[in-house]
Amino acid sequence: MKYINRRKAALAQRKVYREAHKKELSEKFKRWYNSNKEQQFENIARWQEIHPEEYHFIKTKARHVRRARLNNIAGSFTADEIKELAHQQENKCYYCGKLFFNGNLIFDRHIEHKTPLSRGGTNDVSNIVLSCSKCNRIKHTKTHDEFLAE
Repeated sequence: MKYINRRKAALAQRKVYREAHKKELSEKFKRWYNSNKEQQFENIARWQEIHPEEYHFIKTKARHVRRARLNNIAGSFTADEIKELAHQQENKCYYCGKLFFNGNLIFDRHIEHKTPLSRGGTNDVSNIVLSCSKCNRIKHTKTHDEFLAE
């Protein structure tokens, strides 16, 4: 219990320090980054190789969040909710039933909105299914019902 209290106090102190020295810490990071760009790119590339699923999720979520924000659309989702959705769908495409991983373990999973954001859908997990790239491209801006009717 003492450790947790000390840790909370240390984190609080660190936060206060960062707020008070925001400008100089920002400049220090910029100097370090500019003199270590190659190392930084290598670190990022290594992390992406080790964590392909997390990298894919971060990249995909950022794109969806940006589109939702630009169009004033409510809702969001977490990595855990997407993992739960994949588990519910048994790691298969919602539309065609294809597994998300082929024999080479190539990742083929897209976050697909049942009602597209462009057609008034939300960015909430209740409006999301997981699909393969082929179904995602074919569905395009159709609603879930329109796509299934074809």
